[in-house]
Amino acid sequence: MQRLLACRSKAEAQKAIIVSGVVVFFQFAVFLAVGLALWGFFNQQSPEQLGLTRNDEVFPRFIVEGLPAGVSGLLLAAILAAAMSTLSSSLSALSSSTVTDVYAQLKKTPLTDREGLRVGRWATVGWGLAFIAPAAFFKDDSGSIVVLALGIAGITYGALLGSFVLGLVNKRARALDANVAFVCAAATTMTLFVLEKWVLAVDGVPHVLLAWQWYPLAGVIVCLVVGGLLSLRHGREAASNPQAETSTVGTRD
Repeated sequence: MQRLLACRSKAEAQKAIIVSGVVVFFQFAVFLAVGLALWGFFNQQSPEQLGLTRNDEVFPRFIVEGLPAGVSGLLLAAILAAAMSTLSSSLSALSSSTVTDVYAQLKKTPLTDREGLRVGRWATVGWGLAFIAPAAFFKDDSGSIVVLALGIAGITYGALLGSFVLGLVNKRARALDANVAFVCAAATTMTLFVLEKWVLAVDGVPHVLLAWQWYPLAGVIVCLVVGGLLSLRHGREAASNPQAETSTVGTRD
């Protein structure tokens, strides 16, 4: 979102998203290379054999024990700086979207710069509290933080992609249909995420209802099915003339 807000045109935003996808691919390749290097450094030992309780402790242990004092300090500072920049950019983007896409649209009079700055500050405080609340109640320290983060991201990724695909393939669908389908898809993946914590045991072997890698696909399917069913109420005329429904509503109002 921060990159898109910095773009001067729609074409630049499209290029930014495409380039971001390519960069992220190589970024994950580097992550996997680091993991293989750590595996080799510790002589192919598992975290349990190293006396660790979780996989995420392997890299910190390497920083503390395998690097010189100065280098390890710089690396820890870089990790903290990356975390701070990610958090600040997230708050900035959410605040800007709240002011521009929500408050300004609901306000009947034009939004002034002074008022936008004031609302943006309060929106930043609100989103900051929204970040702190789930972190304060989060007590599960098992498993991998990366897997947990990707699982949480998958809750909305499938719904977002499904809404986009719905608008492309279904000419009958309207904004309300896409919004309802988005909520249903996100609720479905959220339920799957919660149920995944309830590990099912079959013949003594732990199983999960659906792994987090399938959340985006599940969200897309639910969004297309719900949105498609809701779009059937518009009829063929709405598909050939998308403005027909809007004009009719305006006349009734």
